[in-house]
Amino acid sequence: DRGLECYRSEMEIAPLKDRPMLLIHAAQAQARLGRESQGLESLEEARKILHSLGDRHGEASALLQRGQLQRHAGRREEARKSFEEALRLHEELRDPEGAARLRLSLGSLAATGEPERGLREIQGAVAELKKLGDEEGAGAAHRVIARLHDRLGRWPEARAAARRVLETRRLQGRGLGEEETLASRDDAREMADLGVRSCLRML
Repeated sequence: DRGLECYRSEMEIAPLKDRPMLLIHAAQAQARLGRESQGLESLEEARKILHSLGDRHGEASALLQRGQLQRHAGRREEARKSFEEALRLHEELRDPEGAARLRLSLGSLAATGEPERGLREIQGAVAELKKLGDEEGAGAAHRVIARLHDRLGRWPEARAAARRVLETRRLQGRGLGEEETLASRDDAREMADLGVRSCLRML
């Protein structure tokens, strides 16, 4: 609450161009406190300001974060619309990498209810990201693919996708070192564990 109060105080004196970032930080803090509705209001206010300033890249980023929070809150249809709106902006901006990452978000969302369809969409996004040389984005996609194959009982495919994630991390010089965030280290351990589980299930 004290942190949110700081953001409110800053917003009262900040120039208009600086307010969207303050609102986005406030939304992230509100989400951590379980106040998703307030967080979504902050993101929408940020989006409107960015739209008025003509910052379409910023607006697409606000829409992406709004979709992620809506998905977290279980509002899947609203999340889909936010992702699609952000995708449209990236396509208008002729930003293929941003568009591919949005297709990855849409595929992950679809996979919640339709894993096969979601998997196809994610694999399409991976092909685009690789073509663009975005190995980090492709690595993130393989993490989702590994979880989906595991969920569908496809152990060899799950293991192969998990190994791709770990190989990408190794090539980027990212192991399980202390320099990484806790979430990042947890992701790497999850992929290693998933690979071991898949091996055991194939016996």
